[in-house]
Amino acid sequence: MLEFGLQNLAASHPLPVSAPHAGGTDPQRRALLDPAKLLATLWRGRWLVLACGVACAAAAFLGARQLPARYTAEAILVVEMDRLMPELQGAVSKDSAQDPLPRVRTEVQVLRSPALMQTIIRERGLDRLPEFNPALRPPGVADRLLAFAQPLATALGLGQPVTERERDQRVLARALDALAITHDNRSLAIVVNFTARDAELAAQVANDVVRHYLDDKLNERARTNREAYAALTRRAAEVRADVDELERRVRETRVRESLIELRAGSVGQQQVEELAIALARVQANRAQVDSDFERASSLAAAGRVTELASVVGAQTISALRAREVEAARNAAEMGSRFGRGHPDFRRVELELAAIRAEIMLEARRVVASLGAQADSVRRHEAELLRRLGEAREVATESGSRRAELEELQKEADARRLLYNSLLERAERTAVEPGPLHQLHPGARIVSAAVAPGVPSSPRPVLTGAVGFAGGLAMGGLLALVGGRRSFARVEDLQERIGISALAAMPRAAAGGLAEAVAQRRNGPEAEALRLLRNGLRLAGRGGARVVLFVAATKGEGASGMAASYARLAALDGIETLLLEGDLRQPSLAALLGASDGRNLVRILEGRIGWRDAVGKDPASPLHVLLGDQPQEASYRLLDRHQLQNLLRDAAEEYRLIVLDAPAIAAAPDALLLARHADAVCLVVAAGATGEAAVRDAVDRLRLASTAQVAAVLNRAG
Repeated sequence: MLEFGLQNLAASHPLPVSAPHAGGTDPQRRALLDPAKLLATLWRGRWLVLACGVACAAAAFLGARQLPARYTAEAILVVEMDRLMPELQGAVSKDSAQDPLPRVRTEVQVLRSPALMQTIIRERGLDRLPEFNPALRPPGVADRLLAFAQPLATALGLGQPVTERERDQRVLARALDALAITHDNRSLAIVVNFTARDAELAAQVANDVVRHYLDDKLNERARTNREAYAALTRRAAEVRADVDELERRVRETRVRESLIELRAGSVGQQQVEELAIALARVQANRAQVDSDFERASSLAAAGRVTELASVVGAQTISALRAREVEAARNAAEMGSRFGRGHPDFRRVELELAAIRAEIMLEARRVVASLGAQADSVRRHEAELLRRLGEAREVATESGSRRAELEELQKEADARRLLYNSLLERAERTAVEPGPLHQLHPGARIVSAAVAPGVPSSPRPVLTGAVGFAGGLAMGGLLALVGGRRSFARVEDLQERIGISALAAMPRAAAGGLAEAVAQRRNGPEAEALRLLRNGLRLAGRGGARVVLFVAATKGEGASGMAASYARLAALDGIETLLLEGDLRQPSLAALLGASDGRNLVRILEGRIGWRDAVGKDPASPLHVLLGDQPQEASYRLLDRHQLQNLLRDAAEEYRLIVLDAPAIAAAPDALLLARHADAVCLVVAAGATGEAAVRDAVDRLRLASTAQVAAVLNRAG
């Protein structure tokens, strides 16, 4: 079935192309997450939102007025940590209670215990009140229906009478529901609330909960105190036996291994230290002696007696050297006075030679003495090294025994500390506790519950306000959900978007829309396309010679629609050029089965002329300029002046130019191509594309171009 509708559209003011939007494959989700779009959607559904708010507020207010009044009594107790774990009055260490909040939370759970509430139910007779025992309430409509069906259910074996145990469980459940134990996780205070229709009863039950809790704590503390004393006594005896045994083993080890302790450490350690110090001294002395011996030997061999005397500090050599100088002076005087042949001169020369011989003899003796001293020092060093090695072996052997002894001593000391600690705790628990009032339960009442004078519920005004807020939220949700509605008819597009819907394209056969047009030139698809062509001529400027086909999202059939539209126009005798604008994902060649004309990228790059690159559709006289490989930089290619020149020149030779573009949500290329179009055909998939996505696409197209924007509903029916 074909549908056609034309409307007068408001002329759009020329505006610059908007900046490319960020990526995203779901324009409906993007539109709803955009604050501006979100507010716009809510504003359009403002009456629905307001109606839902008022209706929910009225229902909540009237419903609250019908409920019976209930009173909540409050009692407050505080946990005292210095007595909460009173070392079991000496049995438990305070160090284990550094963080009080876990213990307080435990006490909250104790106050909520069913056993405690069971005791209060028996004392106060809550099971005899219809408020807590549903079996005592007057039968309502639901109860009458159940009673009417009870014989049939019993006959069929489907229903069983309520037992006394089940009734007690129901009473307990309702009483626990009325009890609220709260803690703010910051302080040590615990708030006990109980809600009932009778204010006095609510206060009594809240106080009973606190009273029974404190009584149970006192009884438990007394029992624990007695058990702790017995346990501490047994444990102290065991630890004392361990201490005695460890001390005995320490004494035996000292005697067996002869481990004598001095102030500076063990005997072996002291010997090693003394030998190491003596060895260091001997080694330093040996180095000095070796140095003196080597230098004295070299000086003696060179005959440098004067330097030798200064090195070794030999006074004898110094005295002989002085005599030598005196004798040499006398010989010089005798020689000059009497001549070298005079007897006195020869006597002095003999004396000088004797002195020099004595000096050399004394030098050799000194060198020999230094050598003997060096040998003695080396022997002493070797002896000390031997004794140090033996002392270290002995110290190593005694070290392992000493380590064992130290471990025994440490364990004995630790056990002794534990024993003393146990004795201290036992002393504090040695006296049997007296009456219970002398003990402290670890908590105290800060504020007892009193009968409230104002009901805690229901609160009609507050309930109505909450209902109003909930109604607004529900109305807003309905408004937003309505923004995601799809389109089933062309009238939906016109009414909800305010755009001309020119045709409804039926769903094509398996071969696709382009193949259906080629095989059935008078089929429903071809007629719908002719209807669309006539509508675009009327809606577009200048007779709509340049028509752009685009979709809001991927997969709506915009490329197939453009190929079919161009092929049918060529078959109808209109000179038509099909130009592929989706260079990111070229698909027209596959849709048409065309093998040539796939040089559009080279044309836009300025490498070839467009007339030489035009290809032909194998099924019609249609001329095509198609893409080949996907181009990541397609926006820059389409933004060149070559595209504008191509369209200007082609408009002189062709009556119709059809442009294909990628989805608006996928890339900004479509907005760039829209500037060159006389008419823009927005392809909307029936039952698939949401209202928010279509509205967003129309707004962006009107911002990008002054061309008239119309729509076609694809895959309708």
